Amino acid sequence: MLQNVPLMLEITKAVVDAVKIPVTVKTRLGWDHDHRIIVDLAEQLQDCGIEALTVHGRTRAQMYTGEADWTLIGDIKKNPRMPEFEIAIIFSGLTRSLVSSDYNLRVAECKTAAWNMMAYTGMPLKPFDKTYLRYIPKETYELTREKMPPRFARRAEHFYSEYKRVRKGVTAWETGNLELFGKLSYESCESSIKNYECGSEELIAIYNIMRQCEGIYGGRFSGAGFKGACIALVDPAKKEQIREQITSEYLRMFPEYASTFEIHFCKTDDGARFV
Repeated sequence: MLQNVPLMLEITKAVVDAVKIPVTVKTRLGWDHDHRIIVDLAEQLQDCGIEALTVHGRTRAQMYTGEADWTLIGDIKKNPRMPEFEIAIIFSGLTRSLVSSDYNLRVAECKTAAWNMMAYTGMPLKPFDKTYLRYIPKETYELTREKMPPRFARRAEHFYSEYKRVRKGVTAWETGNLELFGKLSYESCESSIKNYECGSEELIAIYNIMRQCEGIYGGRFSGAGFKGACIALVDPAKKEQIREQITSEYLRMFPEYASTFEIHFCKTDDGARFV
């Protein structure tokens, strides 16, 4: 396949589209020393929708002889095509309080959905506080989603679709694909609104305004969206017009927050450390 990359990509995309499980690829640096194509190939495979890539640090011509070359694997990890970005933190003006929200109810509904699936398929039931969707395969959800009350099916749909988005998001971030990462962020928020049925009126309004702003790669409200803030990845060159557009449209809708609404932009740091 390393001598016919278009066919390799065609097959990979077809497999990704055909199955519901994560698709991974293992390949080499290239066919021989003069055709080490892995850096470009890694980006192309990621665009096909794979969720992980394993690279053997030799060419096909080397087979298992000679020394492995890890430098190109390092080049893949450098995110060669990731554009400049900053993080926008858009505070609605409302202080978030999970205790007074439906957050705990949503957690209980997820547990109820899990219990339903276990009961419908004859799985041994566990105590309610030890029942989690993460222990139940998605295939079980597909078998039981029509049997459950719609409310619980929606909670489970959010969980399983979010899990898939996270896996895709990791690959998108590692390969510098901010457009895909942003798209997944938007999809996550849509599912939070429609399937998890969370998010305050104010945060949903900010989210909808964000989607109309040029220069925002993607974003969502933070946490469960019961008051608080929205976050977004933005093009630094567009941040002032983003600030102006969101501020103007949001305060036109909610003028009562004029004294507490805020937008801040920040950059990522080089890892976590003590300060």
